[in-house]
Parts: sequence; structure tokens; C-alpha cells
Amino acid sequence: MKCILLERIVCWVGIFVGAVYCSAVCLAGDGERVPTINTQLLQLEEMWAAGKTNDYCVQAAKISKELVTRQENNEAIHAAGILLKSLGEKEFAVKGSGIGFLPQAEALSLDIASCDQEGGPERRTNDTLLAQFLGSIRSERIKGFEPQMTFMNVMPVGPAREVLIAGMDPNGISDPVTKSNYLRAIQENEEREITNQRQDLLERIDRRVSGPIVRHMIATIQQGGMSVEVVNKLMDSAKLNDEERRAVKDAIDAAVKVLQN
Repeated sequence: MKCILLERIVCWVGIFVGAVYCSAVCLAGDGERVPTINTQLLQLEEMWAAGKTNDYCVQAAKISKELVTRQENNEAIHAAGILLKSLGEKEFAVKGSGIGFLPQAEALSLDIASCDQEGGPERRTNDTLLAQFLGSIRSERIKGFEPQMTFMNVMPVGPAREVLIAGMDPNGISDPVTKSNYLRAIQENEEREITNQRQDLLERIDRRVSGPIVRHMIATIQQGGMSVEVVNKLMDSAKLNDEERRAVKDAIDAAVKVLQN
């Protein structure tokens, strides 16, 4: 009898240790250890802290894509919120590339907004993250923006004695003033192109995410998960327009009537 009891204890200890170990890494085919999503997020932050910006961008895009494929998975939704917050904090450092982390942040926000399984504090946290993302998009968008003129190849302008060709190598220009002006013109042309690209993307993301984010907020209200004060803060954070605010306030009024009845 004692032997049987001892065997059971050993068995349960083995199961517990195995579960704890697998929370850090899991085994894939051929014995390969695959980090859990929490471990991947920690490794991602370590990349950023070490100044490995390019590696961070590549890995963040990969993790984002993996998370979005795990729809309706609570663990994935929680991780998506963590990553969305992290990307938002780092966007300022990479937006000079044009698109920055916007595509990943959009995918994560849509994934979170489409999930109805989370509840309580986590749902309110997600509403805050979604509102902040939408607000950041609308803060950066330039109202009435018109694309600026850009050129595939910038034309250098200088003394007639030099042969100047659009798109030529700046090192092929001997006059220092002409070369300096040409380099500045190239940089300004690139900046205009980035601005055009980013503003176009911001407009499209705003159009795609605003509806799902507002609906997620309304669903939280209908569940009785937010006070009026919190809702007002979220609406301000998200920079909701008048129509969106009316929809949210209608949801508040409807929730109040349900409680009164």
C-alpha cells in the first residue's frame, strides 16, 4: 500500500515539474525547444534593450503574425495586448522608416477588438490599449493632407560647366555647394515620400480599426464593465468623433435603463 502511495506521489510530482518546465519552453519536432509566447516577449524586449533594432523589428513582426493566427485564444489575446503596448512605446524610434510598426499594431488591435472572451480587468485594460492606439493614429494624421510632390530621381542644380544628371551619384559632383544642395534635396525628397506613405497608411488604418474598437468599447459597457468616468476618459484618449461618441453614450443610456429595470 505504501509503495502504491509513493508511486502516485512521484507521478504527480513528475507531472507538476513537467508542467512548470513547459511553461518556459515546449518541445517541438525533433526535440527542438520552442519558447512560449511569454518567453518570446521577454526575449524581444532584451533585443531592444541591447540596441538590436532591426532584429527587434523582424521578430516583432513574426510574433505579431503568430498571435493573430490564434484567434479567440485568451493567452494570445493577453500577449497581443502586451505587444501592442510595447510597439506603441517604441513607434517614435522607428517611424522614420515610413510604416514603422503600424501594420503589426493594426493587426494586433483588430485581433483584440474582435475577441469577446476576455472579461473583467483584462477587458478594461484592452479597451485602454485600443483607445490609445486609435488616439495615436488620429493625433498623427494631418487633417486634409494632400500628398506632396516627389521625384523618382532628384535633379542636381549647379554651374553649367558640370555635367549633371538626375539621380547621379553625389560623389560625382565636384562643386561643393552643388553637392551639398543636391544631398539636401535628396533628403527632403525622401522625407516627403515617407510623409506621403505614412499619412496614407494612417488614414487607411483609422478607417479599418475605428469601428471594431468602438464596438469593443460598447460591448464592455453593455457588460457593465466600465463607469461613465472611465468611458469618458477612453473616448478622449481615442479621440472619438461626434458620431462615435453618440454611439457610445447611447450604449451607456441603454445599460443604465437595463439596470433600472
